[in-house]
Amino acid sequence: MRTVVGYHRHDTPAELLPLNKIWQLQSKLTNYFYPQQKPISKVRNGATVPKKHDTTATAFHHAIDHPTMTVERIVALTRTYSLINPAATQHQIQALTAQLLTLATSKAGPDAPAHMNKRTRSQEATNPPRAHLHIRQQADTDRDRSRKRRCACR
Repeated sequence: MRTVVGYHRHDTPAELLPLNKIWQLQSKLTNYFYPQQKPISKVRNGATVPKKHDTTATAFHHAIDHPTMTVERIVALTRTYSLINPAATQHQIQALTAQLLTLATSKAGPDAPAHMNKRTRSQEATNPPRAHLHIRQQADTDRDRSRKRRCACR
């Protein structure tokens, strides 16, 4: 659901109505139009675990194919399926998401600015560099030009 409505904090009553409408419309799209592939079995073969999957179908088609479904329920689901326009539903979700984004970004922020430590500035490091950990190249003699050793500043 976060991929649809975003990661903003939706905590006001004004945001609840669009959220509930988005959830209702998204569940119609997911259950009636988005195909899913259900795993049937997994068999361990050493380090690999090959999986076998059922045929790809929507949740609506999986429900209709189930042996315990009654004819009345199948007719009701089929009627609902025929009334849904996926393109129009997606446009409604996008409009409601834009409305929700407007509501979330227009909320008043905190009254006081965030507390910043007085000892540091934004350009400064909070911890001083440790001089004894850096390594410098020593080139005292011709045969020892590439030897590295710890700095003597500790």
